[in-house]
Amino acid sequence: MYRVRDEAAGTNTTVPLPNKAEFAVRRIPFQEGREFDALEQYAGQLPVKSEKDNMFFWLVTNTTNTHNKDKLIIWLNGGPGCTSLDGVFLENGPYQFDGPNRLRFRDYSLSQQFDVLYIDQPYGTGFSVANTESYARTYKESTQTLVEFLRRFYDVFPDLRQRQLYVAGESEAGTYIPYLADAILKMPAAERFALSGLMIGNGWIDPLPMYMSYTEVLSRHGLLTPGVYSSTLKLMDSCAKEYKRAPQPVHTDVCERIPMVFLNEGGPAPGMCYNMYDLRLTDTQPSCGMNWPSEIGSYTEYLNREDVQKSINVRRAPAVWTECSELPNKKLKNDDSPPASIPLRNALNSGVPVLLFVGKEDYLCNYVGTEWSIGNMTWAGGQGFVDSVKSEWRINGQVVGKVESDRGLTYALIYNASHMVGVDRPREILDVFTAFTNASAANLRFSSTFRSLNPTIDVPSPPRSSELGKWLGLGFLLFLVVLFALCFKCRVRIFSWWKQSQDSQRLDGVVARRGYDRMHDVEDDAFMMSEFTFAKHPADVEGLLLDDGSASSPDEDMTVHDSRRTSHIASPNT
Repeated sequence: MYRVRDEAAGTNTTVPLPNKAEFAVRRIPFQEGREFDALEQYAGQLPVKSEKDNMFFWLVTNTTNTHNKDKLIIWLNGGPGCTSLDGVFLENGPYQFDGPNRLRFRDYSLSQQFDVLYIDQPYGTGFSVANTESYARTYKESTQTLVEFLRRFYDVFPDLRQRQLYVAGESEAGTYIPYLADAILKMPAAERFALSGLMIGNGWIDPLPMYMSYTEVLSRHGLLTPGVYSSTLKLMDSCAKEYKRAPQPVHTDVCERIPMVFLNEGGPAPGMCYNMYDLRLTDTQPSCGMNWPSEIGSYTEYLNREDVQKSINVRRAPAVWTECSELPNKKLKNDDSPPASIPLRNALNSGVPVLLFVGKEDYLCNYVGTEWSIGNMTWAGGQGFVDSVKSEWRINGQVVGKVESDRGLTYALIYNASHMVGVDRPREILDVFTAFTNASAANLRFSSTFRSLNPTIDVPSPPRSSELGKWLGLGFLLFLVVLFALCFKCRVRIFSWWKQSQDSQRLDGVVARRGYDRMHDVEDDAFMMSEFTFAKHPADVEGLLLDDGSASSPDEDMTVHDSRRTSHIASPNT
């Protein structure tokens, strides 16, 4: 039994603590292959705040992998409201659809290297069934619930508590993850989870640079037409003005319309559009990527089967299971929580290593916006990458991407990969996770240059104020000594100049007064930042978020038509 606090009612509630055995998963329908025999799995709905407010999880462990048992990875998908079972069945979990009635073991599954915990959150997502009154209305609320879930999870699985915890995910998880990291870091030391790193793929982290990046990424893909560009500029301007106000939210309605211009008007043929998650692909209007990946139909039908739900211990299922639930998304729609770039920066300053990996073919949370966000962020005593280590990334001798790392932040651009990198490049995900967590690669059967970079090593802390004060004091003292020496040496010349100026000085009170009045009648525009210039390289970006949290707007000319880079983002749905 454990007690939870109902803040609204002001009461404590006693909730029974389930036994670990109640969550055991023996076998799920349609799985084929002896590889599954090595898995020890647990899944089900864990009560969090009451017996009616449950959060669904799926823990995948591999009994044959004895090398990396000091680590636990949490995987979160986005939305808000999209199930993390996307990870289990479509991206990096052990199951892969091979036709409508067959599940085979995925090549390069994360379970080959790690124990992975998949969580449906916030409430209302996937199989995380709860009273609608409990649904989160802010990211802070959803984070608090996720922290409470993890407390309960560790109560049921106490042997996992001391493991190094890496939190990973994609898309809107780019907001979930930094918020969760911030909450963990603020926990009392005796209760704090063993947070060891954050891994975010194609993340929605810093909204304004991403909103402003859409025309640029289309231009680089050769898909930007004059009509789309012209229409998008108007929305860009409105979006930038909206972000000049405070607070700057995670999503803004006028800005959300920016990506839709290309999806509605930039298709290759009437009734067609490009896939918002993979610009190499096309789709029919208005789906524009919602019919992708191709397994989505079989996947949805499969998880609506009663025998499947029973096999993963779902006691209370939604009437119809959907990959992405609308209500959690709507509940968070009007939240004005600040962008996740702020808690992400705080995590880096606290010494938590961060990996940002991006599939190059994504439109929605694209690599251009990610690179601008990095260039705009200040952490560990510098802005953007200052003295970074850059490297071409090769697997088995073949170039698969590029890597850059500095002061605890690692950026990996993955070629020929979409918004859901694991759909296209599961081997690269397995490799980048192995390298970033400094995990043993004994189970892997391919070579990689990434693993030689040791990206999580050398995470400097910002200079301590006491040290900074000491050096500033010494510098000031040295300045006074030099100044005194110069004055002493030139004392005769200085006295002569002073006497001459005193003899010739004339005070004209009227002119002085007019000059004073004129000076104070003019507004000082020098400190009014109303526009912002985006640089082409992340290290050149001057900063969208000012020190006081306000934001500036885009202003730079593009290479082709005008000069401002547009940005669009429909709400990420994975």
